Amino acid sequence: MPAVATRQFVPASRAAVRDDQLRRAFGSAGAGFDGARRDAIAEITPRRWQEWQQQARRIKEHAIAHLDYYLEMLERNVRAATRQFVPASRAAVRDDQLRRAFGSAGAGFDGARRDAIAEITPRRWQEWQQQARRIKEHAIAHLDYYLEMLERNVRAAGGQVHFAADAEQANRIVSHIVRTRGVQTVTKSKSMVSEELGLNHILEAQGVTVLETDLGEYIIQLANETPSHL
Repeated sequence: MPAVATRQFVPASRAAVRDDQLRRAFGSAGAGFDGARRDAIAEITPRRWQEWQQQARRIKEHAIAHLDYYLEMLERNVRAATRQFVPASRAAVRDDQLRRAFGSAGAGFDGARRDAIAEITPRRWQEWQQQARRIKEHAIAHLDYYLEMLERNVRAAGGQVHFAADAEQANRIVSHIVRTRGVQTVTKSKSMVSEELGLNHILEAQGVTVLETDLGEYIIQLANETPSHL
């Protein structure tokens, strides 16, 4: 039955918080970050660390107070960097230090994953992978049920849900809301769906100012490009 997974969520989560192996794995992850932080403080002395914290706070407050200036500077630099992207990227791939840095970053993530698997045992890790796959396949197979459940819950919380058959209809719905509400500025969180819809261009054509709140997406917006993974 479609509702089985939903009914099992609460008892499954209660069992998970009592799972000593799972709690140790999460504890190890948190301890790893905290331990690395303590090691860094000990390396540079607590006093120096505190000075850096205060300096970082002053820089942050200054940046917020002069945000318009820094956004304009960011836009100028991004536009200039975009024109130089091809020659700069060719130089970057030949930079040994940069290549080592990227290699270390990738190895760090992969190493943390291997440590987590070793902590809970490969067999348990595989069981969790299979369970996650079953949950995903179940959700896709019963997507209509879960979408209806989502709609009911959102409406019960005072929200509104719109369904669209294609990109054109989705853009019409958003455009209608913007037009009838007199919207002048739209701030967006990172959304690949809106990128696939070409929503920014639709809104801008209506005279609406669109601002991406994710830094990476904002840079791409200033460069008038699309995300590389679309």
